[in-house]
Amino acid sequence: MVKFKLNPSDDNQSSNLRAFESEIRALVGIQHRNIVKLYGFCFNAEYSFLIYEFVEKGSLTTVLSNPEEAADLDWDKRFNIVKGLTSALSYMHHDCPSPIIHRDISSNNVLLDLDYEAHVPNFGTARVLKPDSSNWTSFAGTVGYTAPDVLKDVIDQCLKPQRRNKVDEQVVATTKLAFTCLHSNPQFRPTMQQVYQALTSGRPSPLPKPYSMISLGDLIGDGHGMQG
Repeated sequence: MVKFKLNPSDDNQSSNLRAFESEIRALVGIQHRNIVKLYGFCFNAEYSFLIYEFVEKGSLTTVLSNPEEAADLDWDKRFNIVKGLTSALSYMHHDCPSPIIHRDISSNNVLLDLDYEAHVPNFGTARVLKPDSSNWTSFAGTVGYTAPDVLKDVIDQCLKPQRRNKVDEQVVATTKLAFTCLHSNPQFRPTMQQVYQALTSGRPSPLPKPYSMISLGDLIGDGHGMQG
């Protein structure tokens, strides 16, 4: 089964064309289990479209907005989604012949299959970096979104009680890792390769205090991230 993505013809034809070309340029030759496969495309004066693989469950936003599906999305599934997403980004940044920067990763742009495996779509704002060029890219993502969890001072107690020790350790370690990615100084942010390695390196360290006592300040720590 495949999915067609039409490129509309309207007053923004020039920007739509640039996005269409960016998407093709970024996806041609990419083969990764966590990146949506591009099967083909058509481009002419009247219309253009891309042919993608169909990812059954739709976006992570759609799943989280459905109370029943969100309840079924336990920590193991969520952690697997994060690992799949970082695996895709690590591949794009470090293993492609020319690095690819997606520039619009959000829950709307993470698709889930029937096994809750993450797939990255929508490369219309992506930039393929040239080896001899600057790595600076302008902001191109979804404007006006801030994850509400970042604004809370204590992690929500929303996980099921089984295997809490292991789950608690993973939740805290993953959240601390996420905060290092938000560091104001880019030199202290980990690469996606480092993030993926940290997520797959085994069981994290035991918690220094009970899970219910861990605050936002504990997660941010001393404000220093990972250096390469």
